[in-house]
Amino acid sequence: MRSNALIPNSEVNKDVKRQHFKIKTIGERPSLPVNGIGKAFVFSLLAAVVGSGAILGAERPLRPNIVLIVADDLGWTGLGCYGSDFYETPNIDRLAAQGMRFVNGFANASNCAPSRASLMSGQYVGRHRVLYVTHYQDKWKRRFGNLKRFRLLQPRGDKSLPNETLTLAESLKQAGYRTAMFGKWHLGVRDQHQGRRGFDVAIESHGKHFGFDTTPPVDHDPDQYLSDFLAERAVQFIREARAARRPFFLYFPDFLIHKLFEAKAQYLAYFRQKKAGQYQRSPMAAAM
Repeated sequence: MRSNALIPNSEVNKDVKRQHFKIKTIGERPSLPVNGIGKAFVFSLLAAVVGSGAILGAERPLRPNIVLIVADDLGWTGLGCYGSDFYETPNIDRLAAQGMRFVNGFANASNCAPSRASLMSGQYVGRHRVLYVTHYQDKWKRRFGNLKRFRLLQPRGDKSLPNETLTLAESLKQAGYRTAMFGKWHLGVRDQHQGRRGFDVAIESHGKHFGFDTTPPVDHDPDQYLSDFLAERAVQFIREARAARRPFFLYFPDFLIHKLFEAKAQYLAYFRQKKAGQYQRSPMAAAM
């Protein structure tokens, strides 16, 4: 990730205008009831559980615990702390109020796998060569027989992060960290599976929010929401790492808010009764 502007908490009270959205400041926003829409992200819980390096003992150098949370297909305007007047994200808003917001940050890619590969490798897309999720022109040619409608040809690239590429998890593991990943990997299977890329504990799942499967297979309630399942495993990992007095790196690439569009009934009912916002009005997206 790259940013041209880091906004400390003392500067949060400045209005920022971007693309016709007026970003309301944290101080001006009404407080949202956490227990009213207590979503499964547990952002504030994860932040609270993450301790300082003091648990490692004074005789060892400070190695802070790291929690990296990635939301799938979440736009920057989909958060309360960035101005949404329809979606409710109280836990994320609290993290923003207590920490730092990025108001001019850019990802290395605007789609799924390339951006994830850059996060895990620290490399630009042109170096790691994970250029896209699917080669859509191949599908087009199989269906229509030619590519005449395209002015440019889609380049060839890798679908998996190469094994020789050192990952963030591998680097931190070499530094003595206990590492874990719970969520969507999307950087390869078999030899490129996340369990072989530096994570001590790794449970992958995406594609469904209800009735999901996991890799490796893990027993769970068939009616459980995927994000709840992942969050429970993440909290369990943090507690175990703290009990072992080891620094930890938790990579939490949640599958929300990617389709399939599936939400818990009580949240969907709540947002169906809520007045639409100026730019956002989907009860399903808000409930997810």
